[in-house]
Amino acid sequence: MTNRGQGGAASRILLLMDHKENRRLLAEWLATRYTVLPQVTDGAVDEEYDLCILDGTALDRLADRIQDRKKYQQTVFLPFLLVTTGPVGLVTRHLWKSIDEVIRSPIDKVELQARIEVLLRARRQAVALRQAGERALRQSEERLGLLIEGVQDYALFLIDPSGHVSGWNAGAERLLGYEAEEIIGQPLSQFFTPEARQTGTPERELETARTTGRASDDNWLVRKNGSSFWASGITTALQNGSLRGFVKVFRDLSERRQAEQQVAGLLEREKQRTARLVQVAAASLTIHSALSVDSVLRVITEEARRIIDTHQSVSSMTVNEQWAHAINAISLSDKYAQWRTYDAKPDGSGIYAVVCATNKPMRLTQAELEAHPAWRPRSQAQLGNEGGAKAGVI
Repeated sequence: MTNRGQGGAASRILLLMDHKENRRLLAEWLATRYTVLPQVTDGAVDEEYDLCILDGTALDRLADRIQDRKKYQQTVFLPFLLVTTGPVGLVTRHLWKSIDEVIRSPIDKVELQARIEVLLRARRQAVALRQAGERALRQSEERLGLLIEGVQDYALFLIDPSGHVSGWNAGAERLLGYEAEEIIGQPLSQFFTPEARQTGTPERELETARTTGRASDDNWLVRKNGSSFWASGITTALQNGSLRGFVKVFRDLSERRQAEQQVAGLLEREKQRTARLVQVAAASLTIHSALSVDSVLRVITEEARRIIDTHQSVSSMTVNEQWAHAINAISLSDKYAQWRTYDAKPDGSGIYAVVCATNKPMRLTQAELEAHPAWRPRSQAQLGNEGGAKAGVI
């Protein structure tokens, strides 16, 4: 009876035995049940077979090559059976790194047959598992291909382990502008800005996905026409014992990001406005606690400078523009107080005159103030009394 291996073919056994007579006898007996491969050279250890039977001297000579072969065959069990005449523990220092089973000589044929069948059965099961895994992977890749083609609202494409595009869907073509024929084989970095490429962003993204399984991606990406957009998505590693590549999915969130920035700006301005209202309320309490006109004006001047956040605030109060009898108050920040004093009293000219004439507050930048034809180095606003008469300026 012939033992059949994978696909109905007889299991292949390689004999690597330095003892020629033992090799001849064993080959004759095995040939009735298996396909016995001839040992032409030591290079036979790198050929295709289902089981290798060897003796101690061959193992000592070929141990490194056997270990390399077993590493290469990690996903499929490749058994090695050692025939020895001595105690197992003293056979060779390479034994447990290279050998899966040991039998002592003289060989009992029933025992040898049983050990060979156990090893070959484990080999066949390992091959069957690998083939099933490969079929499942092919089916998964086919489903993934259908998914890639069917997604329209998202850009979705495949990347090989070296970081080059290997699959492309209609969503990616729509968002990035490349047709599949012109982009497949190009590096992932092609979609990133020059600044991102210089800092190694594409490589870090793939490395994170490789080591952790996935990497979130929120970045500026560049289209074929050179325009950029804010993309948000995920890069996922495809692994089946080893890295098979990556799948990158993202969408254009430029409008959302712009809206979020606008909302953030509005919230910040509202926060500043609220803070100023709180300051104004606190200033109002302080003003009402003042006991004289001079005190009120000093409080107003100080609080105005603090709320508006300026280095200098000057307030003047007069009735019917009688500036000679005006009440003045000055507030300087610590920075200004250290190097500058204010000794010019308002006289109703310059910006004062403009504020009084328009009866409206003026808010100018430094450049606008210096360019104004009526400029004098102070910012002013009209004050009025209960009867509507001009009472002064700040």
